Amino acid sequence: MKDEMLTILNTEIKEESFDMTDTITGTITAVAGTNKSFQLDGGDWYGVYDPSNLQASKGDDVTFEFTRKGKWLNVKGKVVGSGAAISSPTAGGSSAPVKKATGGRTFPVRGTAPERTINRQNALTNAVVFCNVESSFTGIGATVEAVIDTARKFEAYTCGDLDITEALEEIDKAVAKINGE
Repeated sequence: MKDEMLTILNTEIKEESFDMTDTITGTITAVAGTNKSFQLDGGDWYGVYDPSNLQASKGDDVTFEFTRKGKWLNVKGKVVGSGAAISSPTAGGSSAPVKKATGGRTFPVRGTAPERTINRQNALTNAVVFCNVESSFTGIGATVEAVIDTARKFEAYTCGDLDITEALEEIDKAVAKINGE
C-alpha cells in the first residue's frame, strides 16, 4: 500500500498535476452568462462549481482562493464582491499570501503559461548578449547552438524549471530511502 501511494505521489508530481491552493485579489471584468465563471483584471478566467458561490458582479473587487488543475483555475469556496475578502488560515495560523491579479501568474512558470513566451524571448536576448561578451574575451565567435543552449539555461532558471528538477530529485531520493534502496 505504501509503495502504491508513493508511486502515485511521484507520478502526480512529475506530471505537474499540483493541486496547490493560491490566493488572488483583483477586480472582476466579466462574468459568464451561466454565472459559473468570471474574468479578473489580469485576464484569466476562474470557475466556480456552484453558481451560488459567485456572489460578486462585474466591477467588484474580490479576494479568493483557487487551485490550478492544468489550464483550469478553480475557485475554492465563495467569491464575495464589494471588497469582502475570504481568508482561510494556513496550518501555521497565518493567512495565505495574497497576490494581485497578474493574469494568474505563478512560479514556477508552467510550460503553457503565456508569460513563458516572454521569459523565453528574454532568455534568448540575454543569451545573445552573454555569448557576445564571452566571445569578445575568448576571440571565438558564438555559434547558434551555444546561444540556444545558454538561452535554455537562462529560461530554466528564470521559469523555475531548475527548482522543479531539484525538488523531483529530492523526492526520488526520499522515495528510494523509504523503499530501502
